Amino acid sequence: MGSSKSDGTLKITFPKALIVNSIILTLKSYSSTKTPTVSFKTDADSSERSATITSDFQDYPFTYSSGKVSSFSLTVPKSFQTVVSSIGFYGPSAAVNASKVKSFTVSPSSIARLGVGANQQLNVTTSPLRNDVVPSFVSSNPDIVSVSSTGLVTGIKVGSAKISVKIAAQDTSSGAELAQSVDVVVSDAPAYEKQSSRYSQEQLSAASGTPVLPSKGNQKLLVIPVKISNYAANATAANLARLKTTFFGKSEETSWESLASYYNKSSYGALNITGKVTDWFDCGYSTTQIKALTGSGENASYYDPTWTILEKAVAWYKQNNTDIADYDNNKDGILDGVWLVYSAPYYSETNGLGDTFWAYTYWDYDALATNPTAANPVAGNYCWASYNFMNEGYGANGVDAHTYIHETGHLMGLDDYYVASSKDGTKNYGPMGGIDMMDYNIIDHNAYSKFAFGWENPYVVSGACEITLNPASKTGDSILLPTSDGWNGSAFDEYLLLEYYTPTDLNEKDSASAYPGNGVQGFSENGIRIYHVDARMAKMNSSSNFVSYTNDIVSDDSYFTVAAHSNSNAYNVTNIDFRLIQELDCTKKRNFDTGSENGSSIVADNSSLFQNGDSFTFGAYSASFPKKTTMNDATAFPYAIHFGEQTNAGAKITITLA
Repeated sequence: MGSSKSDGTLKITFPKALIVNSIILTLKSYSSTKTPTVSFKTDADSSERSATITSDFQDYPFTYSSGKVSSFSLTVPKSFQTVVSSIGFYGPSAAVNASKVKSFTVSPSSIARLGVGANQQLNVTTSPLRNDVVPSFVSSNPDIVSVSSTGLVTGIKVGSAKISVKIAAQDTSSGAELAQSVDVVVSDAPAYEKQSSRYSQEQLSAASGTPVLPSKGNQKLLVIPVKISNYAANATAANLARLKTTFFGKSEETSWESLASYYNKSSYGALNITGKVTDWFDCGYSTTQIKALTGSGENASYYDPTWTILEKAVAWYKQNNTDIADYDNNKDGILDGVWLVYSAPYYSETNGLGDTFWAYTYWDYDALATNPTAANPVAGNYCWASYNFMNEGYGANGVDAHTYIHETGHLMGLDDYYVASSKDGTKNYGPMGGIDMMDYNIIDHNAYSKFAFGWENPYVVSGACEITLNPASKTGDSILLPTSDGWNGSAFDEYLLLEYYTPTDLNEKDSASAYPGNGVQGFSENGIRIYHVDARMAKMNSSSNFVSYTNDIVSDDSYFTVAAHSNSNAYNVTNIDFRLIQELDCTKKRNFDTGSENGSSIVADNSSLFQNGDSFTFGAYSASFPKKTTMNDATAFPYAIHFGEQTNAGAKITITLA
């Protein structure tokens, strides 16, 4: 027998013609994500045959009518490497047994929790693959668990039973019956329940020495407008009045929401922000002089010119007011949140003001190092942005709080969900598809952000179930699906998170039309958003080196705890390919983390949502997961998700074991 290889084709030539009744190819794709279609033919074939192969070795049997074969050719598409384990040629006496079943697998292999009345489909895969072989299914106790002839298991009442799965002797290569059993436990306890996070974003931030504005309760912001000398003309009484409305006005007084009204609605009443907008503070500097300011001492490498402005502004306020302690609600000596709104325009390519004159949130490490007291608190965490952001979306006749709302999300500890930077040449784009308050500054906060803030408690799933999910914007409903490693009891773990999006409430204005500030529009249809969350915590040593993942917050002289992952590569403390939160695209055509459009991030649209009739399995969407074959924690995702009817009142979701 001779063989040759050329341009993706393997050709086998026999010394003399063989009578072949079946051929069995044992193949696998070299790639874990690509499923190429290979083709083959013999010199006796009138046409090619083909098989689509997976990343696991499988037998691919093909039968032939009796004929003489002198040569065989197997062709693989270019750029699709294929591993060939064996190619078997069988004559009349061997063909029958060679194509019969040698073994089989059942998925799932056990059902640890099935609700009364709930269903779970058993799937049988034979080796060699024989779709014409029909296994039998029998329940050991039909009064507890029933099973149909096609393998659909139904919980009848509380208890346990075994499902016997058999392949008849006449269908097996050994001539003996093959059998396996699946253990099933039926429980009347729901396979899902709402659970709160045992840690909050505030606690996680505090574990690394980072003070944040608490996300629940009655909180006060101190807003100090800053007059800059070369833009003093903007420090007017009219702009001061507009700032008061932008931060603390009623919804109807604004073009959308004030910062305070937005957070009251987004938190379902859990956060009530009040505060004061002071008179204009004259800092005495021009924009050029501010940019030229420098720091000294142990924190010089972290210095930002706004530290000097912040310290002078707070000192000015203390000199003229006696209520400074009211802005330190938890009495830790650090003002809960300070806003500096400067009278200069924000940076643009035409005005050349530079990055200092943009919008950002930062910490004054010089002030934090002064050992502040509750009687004389200092500003540690603060926001800095132009007065002109309130005109960004709706012009001088409207009042726009979008940017201030986004930065206040940072003030409470949230990351940017857009890509802020890259590292080591690795590129990622827009993992959240742009549509989120912490991404492109639009719509409501997403379910993960609210979970971390303690504003909502998701349904945590522990088995097959059906859930009617209410609109997230009204109720805060969401579903948390753990990896096979389980859930650690906090928002800071790896899981899939589902919420039912409707273009209503805080989503309505930015979904009815694009936000004028950046031209990005929210979803205008109802649908389920699925997020891959990897908010695991990292244990760091005193030298700020990653030690390990941890389920518990640690903060002492030797170790501290941070979020392990970010949507920006440079801010990850470990694997830079892992994202904090990523939107999954229903169409499977786009990976918002790595996909781009003309070098820019792709914005999600209505087709990204999962709607009635759609389904989700890890295998079908594996290309959107960094490790491709497993979740980031190296475990499997154990569920399949099926989406049913969706109305304005709710969406039906069926969850089964994969």
